[in-house]
Amino acid sequence: MANVSEKGADSRGYGTVKEDFPIVKTAYGRVVGENREGIAVFRGIPYGGRVDRERRFQAPQEPGAWEGVLDCTKNGPICVQMAGSTSDFYGTGGHPEKLGLRYETQDENCLNLNILTPGTDKKRRPVLFYIHGGGYSILSGTILTGADALAREQDIVLVSVNHRLHAFGYLYLGDLDERFRDSGASGHLDLILALKWVRNNIEAFGGDPDCVTIMGESGGSDKVQSLLHMPEAQGLFHRAISISSFLPVGRLSREVATGYTLYILKHLGISPDHLDPLLEMPAREMTRRIYDPKAHVFSITFGPVSDGIHMGSGIGAGYVPALEGNTVPVIAGSSEDEMANFKVEQCFDVTWENLREKLLERGEGFGLPFTEKNVDDVIAAFRNHNDKQDSASHLFMKILSVKCHMGAATYFAEDFAREHKGPVYLYLNRYDAPNSAYPARRFAGHCMELAPSFRMVAYPHMEEYSRQIAELFCAFMRTGDPSTASLRWPAFEMERKETMLFDRTFEVRSDPLGEELEALDRVTGKREPVDPWFGEHYHWPIGDKIWG
Repeated sequence: MANVSEKGADSRGYGTVKEDFPIVKTAYGRVVGENREGIAVFRGIPYGGRVDRERRFQAPQEPGAWEGVLDCTKNGPICVQMAGSTSDFYGTGGHPEKLGLRYETQDENCLNLNILTPGTDKKRRPVLFYIHGGGYSILSGTILTGADALAREQDIVLVSVNHRLHAFGYLYLGDLDERFRDSGASGHLDLILALKWVRNNIEAFGGDPDCVTIMGESGGSDKVQSLLHMPEAQGLFHRAISISSFLPVGRLSREVATGYTLYILKHLGISPDHLDPLLEMPAREMTRRIYDPKAHVFSITFGPVSDGIHMGSGIGAGYVPALEGNTVPVIAGSSEDEMANFKVEQCFDVTWENLREKLLERGEGFGLPFTEKNVDDVIAAFRNHNDKQDSASHLFMKILSVKCHMGAATYFAEDFAREHKGPVYLYLNRYDAPNSAYPARRFAGHCMELAPSFRMVAYPHMEEYSRQIAELFCAFMRTGDPSTASLRWPAFEMERKETMLFDRTFEVRSDPLGEELEALDRVTGKREPVDPWFGEHYHWPIGDKIWG
């Protein structure tokens, strides 16, 4: 990639915006944003209308038109939740001031999106449509508003979206009241409406509606995979990037989802025969009561339901979108030490002398039932391939991470290679960065590559790593193939299982976790991920098993 100086422009790179407050006309009215070194930044553009009161749990509608110019220089509201726009493990790439968090609000009416563009012209640049993580309960699309360097260097248009979360987006009421037939997918219907908005409006922002890549990490990765599965989303995007979450598509059947709903209604004191009080309860009160620790409701209790209307008709059989003829190219990947963002303290007392003992003691809690007969086999597999000379405590965390559903990109790629019509490109992130809670310790943790892929670099030593990921991902956005002039990235195939390694150097290896995963598969007896919080069977207090 050429340096800015080589482009013959100025420090703005590809940023061509001259106005201090650029104005763009959408189908619903004009919006004004701000100029950040040649990049136009628009925040909180409405893509949908009200979803509160009588519109709660309903499919979204288009926004109404407005007169004059709508001020889009401040963040729009994010969904009411128990957290906020960012969390420590996602980070802000060292630039929290760019995200505009100080005056951000939470509101049930949160259907808005953000756009960063190098030019409000007719150039038709590739479009990245970012879907945030946080399971189905927290966070927002705000992080992408700090990614102006990516837009400036790569000449692409960036879009991030806020949508309904947890109960507002996914509490399934369809089997209790026909009025709410869309309730188990309303959060995803928000995403589809936002994609339709992009199709109809992004050209005015310098984007190409025929070159849209959806990208998500963690819970956002799960949302990406579900959109690949939904007929209503087809044709609205042309590539997909799925980072660090590989739950089965369609894991929530109507029966299981209704069971969760009955449990939550009981906790709220609302009769399943009379649901109107659900429409009257203030959004903050509903959120607070559902996430009362005594309720034992978790982030992935919610999710799109296989309702037979918008997605499938039953529990998904794997990770493969069940849409015949789907040819969308996919990048999928995860990190070696995913669990280091959540339970890193578990490894602090691990040494080579007690590694075996600690795995036997703690493995069951991570869904890995180690025994005297299988634990040595696993240790040998990981030590035989410890080419980075990781410590015993680091290797312990890796053992607990690579088969969890967040680290299971290899399984996802295998299923895609067998069933999917389009190519899948697999990566493994191995770059050890400071842990957010314990900076002296370094791991390749959960979604650690996200902010760097947006060219948001918190640590100077990650600059080249960040630049390389951005170039690979942007090549993929343009062509559907992530290979660059200097680095070939072959599609994943079952014979060689070629995988791109993200580290201080980037290289392709065949099946880099092959022996390790085979050893862990012998422990569980299954070629599938495990859950690191609830053990093998994903039990919630309702007692339903959702892992097939």
